Amino acid sequence: MAGEVPSLSIIGLVDKVLQSRIIRWAHEIKGWNIPWRTGIYPSEMAAFLGLCDRVGIRSIVESGRGEDAYSTHILGEYSERAGAKVVSIDFRPIQGRAFQERLGRYHNLHCLAGAAFNLLPVAFRGLSKPAALLVDGPKCEPANRLSL
Repeated sequence: MAGEVPSLSIIGLVDKVLQSRIIRWAHEIKGWNIPWRTGIYPSEMAAFLGLCDRVGIRSIVESGRGEDAYSTHILGEYSERAGAKVVSIDFRPIQGRAFQERLGRYHNLHCLAGAAFNLLPVAFRGLSKPAALLVDGPKCEPANRLSL
């Protein structure tokens, strides 16, 4: 019936499916041998990708690449394996950065440079839905405003 609360067995099943997806992506991430130095933790990326996988996300927009672009590398690998489109936004361009060549090999990853507040609407245009937003920059209250 509409409005009924799902039984605990259904909730437990959903949790187990999500848990298995997170564990799967944690193993995948570990196997990619992408060194983590700074930025979002590998376990956080595994949780994000597990959730994306669980709900069928077809596109991801990332705001903030950080010093080493760790999350962008992970999203690039994910995009190739899952067929998801990824747009990464950061105020600094990737040109001339140590990771430029490596990010260039991901066919489903597009990197934009500029203010996330200006580029977010552009980034989502034309992307397949459902889409997810990963905000790793800006921080604090501006991150909340960007999400809204």
